[in-house]
Amino acid sequence: MRKILILFLIIFCAGEIISCQSKTGNPAADDQAILEGKLKPGYACDDGAGLLFIDGKMVKSVSLNPDHNSYYVSVKDGKIYEEKIPSEIIK
Repeated sequence: MRKILILFLIIFCAGEIISCQSKTGNPAADDQAILEGKLKPGYACDDGAGLLFIDGKMVKSVSLNPDHNSYYVSVKDGKIYEEKIPSEIIK
């Protein structure tokens, strides 16, 4: 139940969310939509990672282990750029 609640809170607070499962079910299609301006740049989280938003701003990234990460996905020099966000490891 906790994972579902956390995901709901992330989506509710952040607005535009891009997940590794993706809105379309195809991350490559999401990347193309970002490049074309059809989707805004946003956050992506691996399974086992999450983001905390307060007042609409991302304030903390957490992960169950170092292999699960969160990213900010945007366009840089005409290409998709994934910036890894440092995470606090929680257990």
